Amino acid sequence: MIKSLSLASATLFSVALSVGLAAQPLMIAQAGSDPRMGFASNLIYRSTAAQQIEASNDPKAAELHQRAKSLYEQAQELEGEDSKKALDEALKVMFEAVKSAEPAEVREAKDKADYDKKLESVQALLKAFDAVAAEKKADKIAKQTHAEVDNLIVSAQQLHDRKLFTQGKGVLEGALNTIKTNIEGLRGGDTLVRSLNFASKEEEYHYEVDRNDTHQMLVNVLLKEKREKSPSIAQAVDAALETALGFREKAEALAADGNYQEAIDQLDLSTKELVKAIRRGGVYIPG
Repeated sequence: MIKSLSLASATLFSVALSVGLAAQPLMIAQAGSDPRMGFASNLIYRSTAAQQIEASNDPKAAELHQRAKSLYEQAQELEGEDSKKALDEALKVMFEAVKSAEPAEVREAKDKADYDKKLESVQALLKAFDAVAAEKKADKIAKQTHAEVDNLIVSAQQLHDRKLFTQGKGVLEGALNTIKTNIEGLRGGDTLVRSLNFASKEEEYHYEVDRNDTHQMLVNVLLKEKREKSPSIAQAVDAALETALGFREKAEALAADGNYQEAIDQLDLSTKELVKAIRRGGVYIPG
């Protein structure tokens, strides 16, 4: 009996490899030096995933599957970088075919779970915004932000109710960007547009320091309870924080010597690590 497609999607590599790379040595021998050729051959032609695509009777999945086969054959005939590119595309298209062949109820459940997680992130980030707004006594901005975000959530919920989870998730992404922008505006005393009009590298550096401080604050506000309750989350977040701190310290040393551009670059790396820390804690924020 063919296993459920959701399982094949979650463990695509192990499913394909379970078929056995030595099943057709002739095809592998023709493949040249790229070690992925054997894996791709089994995945595209003989894996459980391939069987499920054929059993799904989904026209789009079948079309993508056929394209993956054609690209694989091209990869066999080509050499060097051209072969690698064709094989990359063959694998990419095959993964798309597997996803397309998923039963509607499986796709719907996944999309709904993604939507729910995004909504949780909106609510968590809005809580962080409220903390900053209260600190800055920015009642007017807080009301405006809540009104805008509430409208976006209502729009997203309407799409959710129509089972348009992907579109709803896109609307929630807009809410996340709105909240994050306003948090940075409150913390830095200006909007993000300011980043395009710095009078000097030193001014840009101080702006990036504010932005980095904002993300450190978000880590504390968004992840405090999660880190206390889950040792694994705490460990993952702490690792990213340690890396972020290293970049921050390098930035401060460079700025002290007047090397503001290099300091800005290090701060950007630090802030990206803080974003990574927040995401590892289970809260999505825009990068």
